[in-house]
Amino acid sequence: YFGTIPLDTDTFTLPSDTTLPPLTHFLVYTASSLVEQTTPTNHLVFDVASTVSGVIFVGEDLNLQNLGGTVSWTPPPLLNCLSQYLLRFSESASGSDRSAALATSVGTNQILVPPDTIRSSFSHFVVYTKSALVEQTTPAALAFDEASLRFVATGLAFADDD
Repeated sequence: YFGTIPLDTDTFTLPSDTTLPPLTHFLVYTASSLVEQTTPTNHLVFDVASTVSGVIFVGEDLNLQNLGGTVSWTPPPLLNCLSQYLLRFSESASGSDRSAALATSVGTNQILVPPDTIRSSFSHFVVYTKSALVEQTTPAALAFDEASLRFVATGLAFADDD
């Protein structure tokens, strides 16, 4: 049971992140002061979880205390409910103690982290999806340590004039 709505109302707002499983349908009954309807109208619950995958960071700042570069990801398979991606820095993979967000629209699968962005006490890049209703609560994450292990210098040359 989620609630009763007045006769002159035709919508019911369910708070975001309401736990529904194993429920699959909403049942809507009409009622009068005498009796409640015996056969309800039903509505299939359609709950979408959209998480990005394959988060990578290509750093362009050679100072490990700064985070200039590009964070990119693979988009989730269902995009129809999404409006934005949000990149934050966090102190854990779960998104705790996170920074303000850098945002981009769906269809753009990367965000530029400005040069000389201070790492501070953060240890992870976390990418959230956002719909018109709510921001995702569990992000996709990439640890800075994992990103730095992928750092490779190329095109190096040394001319010894001795």
